[in-house]
Amino acid sequence: MQNKSVLSMGNAVLALRLVIGWTYFSAFWRRLILENKLDPEAAGYIGEKFNHFLPNALFIKPLIQYLVENPEALLWNMWIFTIVEGVVGLLLMLG
Repeated sequence: MQNKSVLSMGNAVLALRLVIGWTYFSAFWRRLILENKLDPEAAGYIGEKFNHFLPNALFIKPLIQYLVENPEALLWNMWIFTIVEGVVGLLLMLG
């Protein structure tokens, strides 16, 4: 009986890991592979969303404001965040 519950729990954790990993990795995939949203000159540049988010940012407003005022820092942070998101997603899926 205990082996069956351990197996069920293992399957549940595996499913959760795969879903969360795919969520992270697919964000990386969409941002970098499907269309380059990290190009400041492109129409779908991800940094534009920071402008829309700024008025609603509660605790991180100074950080968001700094990034909006310094586009080069925003671009670097978006690249780093995207790469980390892809790596974490892959590692979660691979176990």
